[in-house]
Amino acid sequence: MLLCRKHHINKLIFRTEHMKLLHANPLFLLANIRQTYWPFGGRPLARYIVNKCVTFFRHKAKNVQPIMGQLPAQITSLEYPFYNCYVDYAGPVQILNRKGRGCRLIKAYLCIIVCSAVKAVHLELVTELSEEAYLAALRRFIARRSKPHSITSDNGCNFVGASNELTSFLSSSNLHSELADEGIKFSFTPPYSPL
Repeated sequence: MLLCRKHHINKLIFRTEHMKLLHANPLFLLANIRQTYWPFGGRPLARYIVNKCVTFFRHKAKNVQPIMGQLPAQITSLEYPFYNCYVDYAGPVQILNRKGRGCRLIKAYLCIIVCSAVKAVHLELVTELSEEAYLAALRRFIARRSKPHSITSDNGCNFVGASNELTSFLSSSNLHSELADEGIKFSFTPPYSPL
């Protein structure tokens, strides 16, 4: 049976077959209709019917692959662990203070140091949010893992104060210039930034 492409009956036949075939694609729809009818210009009509079907459009949705952002060189280059690292605090946590008689709970914080290349984690316990406590944790970290080339942290008062203190200590006149050149590079991220 021959069908004219522009006739309204032809569109109805294509629409009902599309629903019977559970929202088939245009080629399968046309192949199934051609078993009974022979529509003139069937391929564009099948594409038109399928493209107007909302259910088919939702089922053929594709996942969008997001474009990868530009990563800093210190993340992409492979160095030894903790050559470039990030520092932040977590907490407070409760610990037992056993100094003197009895024991009582005091607040403490975790200093989390993360390697930027291999994402290794080093944890240090810090008893207060001061730059002296941070410097003590940094000394323990350096004694265990070796001195890092750069440390990135947020703009916390203890991080900025420790950076200023180390910079003034290394640039003082009684130290040799070679020691001043071997200092740790401190950098600070702006608030609410991902890195």
